[in-house]
Amino acid sequence: MGQIKSALEIALEKTADIKSDALAGKKRELENAGKRIASGFLETGNEADLKKALSAYKNEEKNIVTEGIKSLLLLKVSLPQEEEEVDTIMNAGKALDLLYPHRHLNNLFDSIKSVLEQYFASQQQLEQALEQQYAPQLRKKEMELARQTGQQIHLSPRQDPEYNQLLERNMRKLNEQYSQAMEQAKQQIHEIIG
Repeated sequence: MGQIKSALEIALEKTADIKSDALAGKKRELENAGKRIASGFLETGNEADLKKALSAYKNEEKNIVTEGIKSLLLLKVSLPQEEEEVDTIMNAGKALDLLYPHRHLNNLFDSIKSVLEQYFASQQQLEQALEQQYAPQLRKKEMELARQTGQQIHLSPRQDPEYNQLLERNMRKLNEQYSQAMEQAKQQIHEIIG
């Protein structure tokens, strides 16, 4: 014969799920608060605001907020598309250094900055080298167009689909190399801050 549950037992079973949902919701809310704090810091770089916002939390709540901050900051440590994004990455490093003092993250972020400066310099060098390498082919195309149309036509490398494919292929290789370097740096950060 099956066991008959009391109304109290049934109610307790149902509210157990509600309590765990409420705890998960509270944790998600605190993590999101941390992400908002991190986002604000990335925009302003104001250390006092970061410390003040974090001081509003205590004990376990502070730990959860810190995890939210850390997760957003680590997302920013990736290969940037534009040089201006390097400042955001450096601000992420500054914030992580504030959250995890005595871990010497500023040294690692100085290395990251050097790698990113080298990355953007390599992009420019690659483009210049490909333009020089492609110049004879481009001149041939200009001569062929001049012969066909009877007018002198000047082409820039960016107007030529073959050059653009060559550039894109080489840039992809360069990006892969530097993306791996950034992933290694991110892994080092994970190991340092735990």
